[in-house]
Amino acid sequence: DTLTRAGFVVMLNRYLLDPMNYFISQPSELIKTKESIFQTQSIPKIAQSNSLSQITSVSHMSDVTQFDFFFQDLQSVVERYGCIAAYSDGKFRPNQKISRRDVIVSLNACVGRLEELILTVVADKPCAKNLQKKYREQ
Repeated sequence: DTLTRAGFVVMLNRYLLDPMNYFISQPSELIKTKESIFQTQSIPKIAQSNSLSQITSVSHMSDVTQFDFFFQDLQSVVERYGCIAAYSDGKFRPNQKISRRDVIVSLNACVGRLEELILTVVADKPCAKNLQKKYREQ
C-alpha cells in the first residue's frame, strides 16, 4: 500500500506530536535539581517559519474540508506546530503519494519544532542551563 499525505499527517500527529505535546504540557518529576522539581507550563504556539507556505490555517487550503477524516490532525500539525505546509497553489493534496524525501523533510521540521517547544518550556527553569548544555554536547 501507498502512504498518502493525509495518512502521513494522521500518523505524525497521533503517534508523535500529540503524545509529545501531552508529555511536555504535564507536570513532570523526571528532571530534578537541588533547587526545585521541573514543572512545565502551557506550550506556546509557535509561528510558522518563512520557509514554509504562508498558509497558517487549514481553512485556507482549497482542497481540505472540515469533514475530511484527517482534518483535525492536519489542523493541529499546521496551526500548532507549523511543520506541514500547503503547496504554493494553496492546496494540500491529501491523496497524493508522499515520497520518502517528503517524509524525512516533514519529520525533521516537526522534530525541530518539538525541540524548540521543549527548550521554550524549560528556558526559565533552574535546570535549563544544564539541559541546554547537554543538548549542545550531543
